[in-house]
Amino acid sequence: MQILTWIRLNLRLLYNEIFGEPVDHPFIARGLAFAVDYVAFTFYGIAIHWVFDTPDFFTNAILLLSDTVILTVYLTLAGSKMFHGQTLGKLIFRIRVMDERGNHLRLRNCFLRALFTALVINGFQILVFFGQEGFTNVLLAGYSVLVMIVFGILYFSIFTINRQGLHDIIAGSQVIPKNRSLATTHPASLIKVIGYLLIIAGYLVYAMSPMMR
Repeated sequence: MQILTWIRLNLRLLYNEIFGEPVDHPFIARGLAFAVDYVAFTFYGIAIHWVFDTPDFFTNAILLLSDTVILTVYLTLAGSKMFHGQTLGKLIFRIRVMDERGNHLRLRNCFLRALFTALVINGFQILVFFGQEGFTNVLLAGYSVLVMIVFGILYFSIFTINRQGLHDIIAGSQVIPKNRSLATTHPASLIKVIGYLLIIAGYLVYAMSPMMR
């Protein structure tokens, strides 16, 4: 019965968002905003590596590290009061990052949240780099971490009404419409956390079993 109530509530919230009704914690706009940021920084990373293209391991490692650091710094500043909690994508779709009380995030919380987002955006490039260099053990560990982060963001964003992903729960943040201030409650119940861990563990065992034979 609770599942049916949750499904109806989510469908109503999605319907309202699609047809322009006010929604406290948008889901579609947030996904589109992330897509804009992802595309922008993916092209930026490709351009940097194309300009400084070299077969040298250390040069490529430094380029990838600097790209990730720049992205993390940008996302940290964009999530702070300095940029009103808005990246380029959030600015376009008129949403912003705030803390759970509706105030601007502290810089350390912005950094923590930005680190997760930067790993999602640059994670594939990092894994490709280690795979090309033959670092199998690092590749497996990195893949596991990336899957846990990406799935955690999607899982908790979908199964919580206030759309707090894993990075939001850890950083104490929420994404709300621009020019609004909302307080929210923490959504990470024990049942949801256990469900997340079980699904992650099952998937990783399934995905990595052929590699360990």
